[in-house]
Amino acid sequence: MVGSGSKPTNHSIQPFQRRKSASPFFRITNQTARRWSLSIY
Repeated sequence: MVGSGSKPTNHSIQPFQRRKSASPFFRITNQTARRWSLSIY
């Protein structure tokens, strides 16, 4: 239980840092994805 409990903490810390640096990138990808889905559909 201790091992599995310490793992989630590390995983939750990594995504947080990535989200901060990937925040603007995710927004751009989201807009492009919406345009792509519109053109495909």
